[in-house]
Amino acid sequence: MLEEYKIMDNFLDPHYAFYMHIQFLHAPHVFENVSSAAFQEEGKRLYSIQQPDKHVLNQVIKFKIETIFRVVIKNINVNIQHKGMDCDFHTDPFDYTFLYMLSPTPKDDSGKFILENKEDISYVHNRLIYFKAQLPHKGLSFSDPYTPRMTVAFRSELPK
Repeated sequence: MLEEYKIMDNFLDPHYAFYMHIQFLHAPHVFENVSSAAFQEEGKRLYSIQQPDKHVLNQVIKFKIETIFRVVIKNINVNIQHKGMDCDFHTDPFDYTFLYMLSPTPKDDSGKFILENKEDISYVHNRLIYFKAQLPHKGLSFSDPYTPRMTVAFRSELPK
């Protein structure tokens, strides 16, 4: 049984994690992601990459998550936030979300991931966090205007 939430560092081989960061940093970015209905109504958006569920690098992580945690990944989303693009608290419409931190670790501890009424979790490169998708959560942007905060969200369901 999965815990309510858990933090796991060094989830991938460091060379693979670095390569993945470079590939996603230089992939064409689209300005279309929203974290919540309120976020969308305010006209706020985040960047993403096109068809993240088809990207081979994400398929490797999907396989690893499904194998280790015995879940079924239903949705993959890449979130790319530049300075000032803080998300609103929201929930995800699945059982668990696995959030992989892709960008380099910031020098000033900006870019935190926040589980409402639980914990503020520092952004650390190559960190995986999983949590019950119905826990309100949000990601804060980095303070460095030249480094985007990139995460990959793998939304999953428990097997029936």
